[in-house]
Amino acid sequence: MPLSNGHLSAALRLISNRIGQSGQTTNDKHAQQWENTLATYAYPKIGSMHVREIALADVLRVIEPDWATKTETMNRVRQRIEATLAWAGVRGYRDKQNPAIWRNNNLDQVLPKQSKVSKPEPHPALHIKDVQAFTTALSAKPTQRTVCRYQTLP
Repeated sequence: MPLSNGHLSAALRLISNRIGQSGQTTNDKHAQQWENTLATYAYPKIGSMHVREIALADVLRVIEPDWATKTETMNRVRQRIEATLAWAGVRGYRDKQNPAIWRNNNLDQVLPKQSKVSKPEPHPALHIKDVQAFTTALSAKPTQRTVCRYQTLP
């Protein structure tokens, strides 16, 4: 598949479309999230660059400013840039190391680990007296994410 101008934004759109069409995403919303996060964070800063020109400093320009406050989002943007540049490498559009890779003396040397920046807060525990009402309400809304299967112990 040709990459008309070689720009990152074109490659990202191409990958985003392929993922959406191939069923590699869990749903249409996920495919749209790919496009939205890249349009918001990557395109404005490096979208006009040719994929062969993108270096570590360029990836950092995209993710570093928001790494401390939007760590999960920036990690996803990084992963999407990484996947796109990997695709561009396989297709022959770039021959350098992928600058969006986390490990192997790359971004892991410049940014703090995600676990060191964003501390997950656990959800409060459900009181035992509320479990039956919760599972009944959850079972009444059978969607892919909320189907509740439980087994009553003897």
